[in-house]
Amino acid sequence: MPPVRISAARLQRALRFGPALLAAAVLSPLLRAETAADGTDGTVEQLDKFVVTDAKSLTTTLPVRPVSALYGFDTPYQDIPRSVTQVNPQQFQNDVILSVSDLGRYSPSVNQATGQLDNYGTPVLRGSQGDLYQNGVRLITRPQNNRPFTLNPYEAADIVAGPAPIVFAPSARTAGYVNYITKKPNFEHTQGTLNVILGRWYGDGEGTEPQERVQLDLGGPIKRGELAYRLSYEGEDKHSFYSNVRDRYHDLYGSLGWLPNPTTAVDLNFEYGHFDWIVNNFQNRVTNDLIRNGTYLAGPATPIVQVGSNYFSPVLDGTGAVSSWIRRTRVVNANGTTSFTAGAAVATNPTSNTTAGAGTIVGYVLDPSLVHATTIPASLSLNAPGFPSITDTFNSQFRLKKLLSSHVTLINNSTYQYYKTDTSSNGGFYNWIESKTFENRGEALVKLDYTLLGLKIEHDSSTGFSYRWEPNRNYKDSQRSGYGPTGDQYDLTGSPSSFTRNAFFGATVYPFSGSVNDPVLTRYGYLKGFWQYLTVPESPANAVTPGGSATGTLAGNLSTATYDTTAQTLGFYTQHSFKLGEKFIWDVGFRDSLVWADIANALASPIVTGNDTLGGSIRLWSPTYSTSLSFKPVPRLTTYVTFDRVRATNGNTSGAVAWSNVGFGTSAVPNQLDKNNYRSLSTLYEAGLKAELVPNQLFGTAAVYRQTRDLTLSLPSGFSEPVQAKGLYEGVEVSLRYQPNRAFAAGVNFSYLNALNLNSTYSVAAPIVADNSTNILGATTATLRDYRIVNLPRSTATAYASYTFRSGFGVNGAFSANDAYNVSNDGSVTVPGTYSIDLGVFYDQPTYRVSVDVQNVTDSNRHAGGSTPLEPVNGRVRLTYKF
Repeated sequence: MPPVRISAARLQRALRFGPALLAAAVLSPLLRAETAADGTDGTVEQLDKFVVTDAKSLTTTLPVRPVSALYGFDTPYQDIPRSVTQVNPQQFQNDVILSVSDLGRYSPSVNQATGQLDNYGTPVLRGSQGDLYQNGVRLITRPQNNRPFTLNPYEAADIVAGPAPIVFAPSARTAGYVNYITKKPNFEHTQGTLNVILGRWYGDGEGTEPQERVQLDLGGPIKRGELAYRLSYEGEDKHSFYSNVRDRYHDLYGSLGWLPNPTTAVDLNFEYGHFDWIVNNFQNRVTNDLIRNGTYLAGPATPIVQVGSNYFSPVLDGTGAVSSWIRRTRVVNANGTTSFTAGAAVATNPTSNTTAGAGTIVGYVLDPSLVHATTIPASLSLNAPGFPSITDTFNSQFRLKKLLSSHVTLINNSTYQYYKTDTSSNGGFYNWIESKTFENRGEALVKLDYTLLGLKIEHDSSTGFSYRWEPNRNYKDSQRSGYGPTGDQYDLTGSPSSFTRNAFFGATVYPFSGSVNDPVLTRYGYLKGFWQYLTVPESPANAVTPGGSATGTLAGNLSTATYDTTAQTLGFYTQHSFKLGEKFIWDVGFRDSLVWADIANALASPIVTGNDTLGGSIRLWSPTYSTSLSFKPVPRLTTYVTFDRVRATNGNTSGAVAWSNVGFGTSAVPNQLDKNNYRSLSTLYEAGLKAELVPNQLFGTAAVYRQTRDLTLSLPSGFSEPVQAKGLYEGVEVSLRYQPNRAFAAGVNFSYLNALNLNSTYSVAAPIVADNSTNILGATTATLRDYRIVNLPRSTATAYASYTFRSGFGVNGAFSANDAYNVSNDGSVTVPGTYSIDLGVFYDQPTYRVSVDVQNVTDSNRHAGGSTPLEPVNGRVRLTYKF
């Protein structure tokens, strides 16, 4: 195509009337281009068959694959003005990736010490929960306890720090995202692999746990060069290191690729999974002694019962049986915590409605005559047998790609997702969730080369529309925080059979049934320690009344997680990349989305008068824009600055819209949707560089960033106007990737993160002490202040390396380390700095591979948060057969 000349007058008019006219001026030569008889310009190129994992990425760990997970069109890795990490098929196939936290060995943006559970849906990126995409479409995920982790449908991933790009539509999570790339068919020959894992050995005397996993992956041409398939099945039966925790699942993935002609590509894929799993609630009564030495304050906790303005508590023996009752006096300490000092005995019958009659449990104390220090193993958990979670998922995606000319490609991407989970837990809740999503995105990718004012310009753009429909129904049977076995009143060292939800109170074991007026607790005289439980016809479980959380007639006993919602988003976007000569690249994008959502009572009838009228809706526009400027002083070095301004839909952070209170104080209106939850502002400033330090062997990246994200609005005591809480995240990230040949590969990452809550409600955690006075359920007052975000180390370093000898024998290793971090807001409880080393040996041949992987070989005392002790030294054997 000959260069296109644009006059200075035309450029001035475009600049005067804004970016829209400028884009039109640039695109106009395309509209006037002469076409051949077949409708193209005569220079049609072959499509890529949606195979984004090219031949190089199959045999290297270096970032050689073009990235489409940011702008929609393929961009060379080095020219992406963001912190981006590629994980390639070789790493997916050979490395030990058991949970999202293992992605931290590849990316400095993935935080260690959080997201360590096997069933977390997404990693923590730059201090906050990340998002999850598949081939550029956002998946239904919950922040945690999503389902057992599996990579069965995927062969590669891009880990991107910062908000989702313009082309991906507004999201609830702006810290970063993982874009998984699905497995693709091979159009030329049939191939397959069989992977088997049998058992896992643990040190510290834990022995061997059966952890069988089998994956069969098969694909090839149905009609060579035109029609091909890929099928992958994975099944797991895993008995965890943690007591009473296990995962069983079946996951089936399939893909069909069709190339009807050289200018058209069709990809259809689906995933179906059935997951049967039990969540790990981990430890309670967290102290510095527990974190460092495993020393636990064992024994029953004594409840504090409020009757009117008076406080009482039973006198317990070592088994938790009641011998008498005493009166207590409430004291508010200087730091905002509460104490309940023991007083005189009172004459009462604990099962009658007398002096200590119908009341409410307001806290617990630890009596030193009942509680003693003991050492417990890290594997001891809070999970009672027989309370599993059942999750069913279905995900299908249809993509059509049409090359109109060497300049224009049309893409349509349609996705349907279904997610249903049925979760009962002795941690104090029952969730029955059904979510669906349909999303369609149509876009035009345009490539132009022209000259403007004597400057050669390469112009790539993606422009399109998208629509997303997401209904969600949730029934939640919940109770006040701290009242289940995850609360501090239960003794972690007791028999697991005693960890049923109400065993401490002698009440009916979960789940409940009955009418709203049935007493739940009887041991202490009809105590109102739990919410009422209501029958839900759509579920075999029970659910509390839906609604918001403000004070008032309808809001006093309402759950924020029982709802029937529909959220929809319709958006237009345009993203452009201008390569200005050989030195500069300007990226700019804009999107505006119409967001509307409805919420209603999910229960079949008004259990409480007025609940039939609960509900609300919102409708608003959510504009987003981003811009970046890159400078390439030499061809293999790119420096950049980026600015993103995103309106996030924080109302969707739990998987759906949620009840809110509109307004504050006496003017608060409960049981509504708050528009502030759908226009939360996130701003990102980032500067960095990407360098190919040794051609085709050594890549390096560095980034410095500052991001703020709107959190919840609050009206603290003494304030007349709502205060906008914000999260502030500032940091530095550095990475190196080295692979001089196919035998050796290594990578190093380092990140420093200063993460603060600004203008946020601050509550002082009550110390876990056995003084028969301190209320271990926590503070009763809150102030407004800035404080360091908990469970996030400031400094994190990771590394990996692998070497293969000519014989096929090889060794690999991974290293991670982090400094100390806070567990409590005030810094009184901390996790010390720690490190972990993983090692492996393998024998790789053309038709098979055998590997032995040992994790945490130094048996270091690691934690993910104060309540999550991680696994000791452990090993497993993997067998792979290739055919």
